[in-house]
Amino acid sequence: MIRPIASASVFVFFCCLLNADPAMGREEKKEVQSVVNAWAGKQLNKAHKAIDKKNFKEALELMNTMSGRRRINEYEKALMWQTYAYIYTSQEKMGKAIEAFEKCLATQAMPEAAALQIEYNLGQLYIASQKFRKAVAILTQWLGKVENPSPESKRLLAIAHVQLKQYSQALKYAKQAVAAVRAPKESWLQLLLSIHFEMKQLKKVAQILERIIPRFPKKNYWMQLAAVYNELGQEAKSLAVFELIYQQGMLKTNSELQNLISLYLQEDVPHKAAQVLGEEIKNGKFPPNEKNMTLLADSWLRARELDHAIEPLRAAAKLSTKGDLFVRLAQVFMEQEKWKKAAEALSSGIKKKEMTDRGNAHLLLGIIQFRSKSYNKARESFQKAGQFGNVSNSAKQWLKVVREKTGSR
Repeated sequence: MIRPIASASVFVFFCCLLNADPAMGREEKKEVQSVVNAWAGKQLNKAHKAIDKKNFKEALELMNTMSGRRRINEYEKALMWQTYAYIYTSQEKMGKAIEAFEKCLATQAMPEAAALQIEYNLGQLYIASQKFRKAVAILTQWLGKVENPSPESKRLLAIAHVQLKQYSQALKYAKQAVAAVRAPKESWLQLLLSIHFEMKQLKKVAQILERIIPRFPKKNYWMQLAAVYNELGQEAKSLAVFELIYQQGMLKTNSELQNLISLYLQEDVPHKAAQVLGEEIKNGKFPPNEKNMTLLADSWLRARELDHAIEPLRAAAKLSTKGDLFVRLAQVFMEQEKWKKAAEALSSGIKKKEMTDRGNAHLLLGIIQFRSKSYNKARESFQKAGQFGNVSNSAKQWLKVVREKTGSR
C-alpha cells in the first residue's frame, strides 16, 4: 500500500514580541512600568530596538550587562530572560532560547497573560528541538489555562503526540483542530490522514483522502486512495480512481500503468486492458517484447477480439525461443476456420527447438492438413504425432480415418 505522503517535519512560527508582550493590555503595561526601574527599563528598551535592527550583538551585550547587575528585581529578571529568548530565537539558537524562556518562567514574576504566551512559545520551541515530551507537558498545561485555545495550538499538540507515537491523543487534538476551521490547510488534513494511517483505520484514511482530493487534486492523493480502496477489498472503486488518474494523464511510470492494466484484468475488463497496453506500446512506454505482446494478445483473446489478438500473438511467437505461442496462434486461426494460416503457424512452431507439447502440435497440423485434403501430408503428421505417448492413440485413430478416406493401408 501505497503509504500516505504527510510530512514528519514540524513548521513552527515564533511570535517574538520585542517591545511588550502581546498578551499585555494598557493597564498591565502601566503596572510593569511602575516596577521596572529607570536603568533596567532603558537597557531593555535599547535591547529591543537593537533586535528590531537585527543588531543582535548589541542586544546581547546590553542583556549581559543587565544580568551582571546585582540589584534587579524578579520582574526585571523575567523581562531580561524573555529578551534573551527573543535574541536567541531570532538567531535560531533554539537550545539557548529554550533555556532563557525556562528561566523567565522560573521567576514566576510575569503577568498571567504574558506567562501564558511564553509557555506557548516554549512549547513551539520544544517541538522545533524535538523535545516532544516537554512539548506535550507544557502545551497540555497551557490548554488547561486558556479559555479559547486556537486550532493551531491543538494541531501543535497533535504533532507532538504523533512524534511520541501516542496516536489516540494525537487524533483527539488533530480532529479538534480541523473541525474548528472552515477550510483546513492541506498540512492539517495530512496530519489527520497520517494519524488514521498509523492507527490502521483504512476506512477513515479513505474518507480523509476523499475530503482532500477535491481541494488538492494531487496525483499522490489519488494513488493513495486507489491503494486504500484496493486494501479494503473495493477493487471496483480502486479501478475507477485509476481510470480517472489515467484520463488526466497522471500515470507516468510503467509500474503505475501496469497496476491499471492488472486491475482491468482482475475486474474482468480485458478490452480496456488491451486498449491501454496497446496504446502504451505504441507510445513507447512499454517495449514490444515477448512478455508484453503475449499479455496484449491474451487481453484481446479474453475480450473475444480474435482479429486484434492475431498480430501481437504472432509477434510474441516470433520473439519466443519456444514454439508454444505459434500453437496458440494456430488455434486462433482454427477457431476462425482459416486452415492455411493455422497450418503455417503450426509449421513455424514445430521448427522451434523447444516446445512443451510437440506431439499435440503434429496432431493439430495433421487435422488441418486432413481438412485441407492434403492426405499425404496429414498421414506424415499423424505418424510423427504417434511417436508421442500423450497423443499416440488419437494419432492412430486419425491414421485410420486417412486410410479409409484414401483407400490405402
